[in-house]
Amino acid sequence: MSSTLEQEANRIQILGDSVRTSVFSGIDAFCGKNRKEMADGHWIVLKEKIQNILLSLWKTLDVIFRKNFTTK
Repeated sequence: MSSTLEQEANRIQILGDSVRTSVFSGIDAFCGKNRKEMADGHWIVLKEKIQNILLSLWKTLDVIFRKNFTTK
């Protein structure tokens, strides 16, 4: 049973990593596309702020998932 939970946790981790990579790639594409319309420093700040928010959210979800898998 423990093995099944570990496999599920690993599957979620891999899926989450894939989603995070896709989101960051999307941010890069968005900021690159709109860079001409923004001052040089502004698009970098926007990108960093979005990434920080997503990383914070990701860490919170990771803690929640790990807590759920280790307590059951």
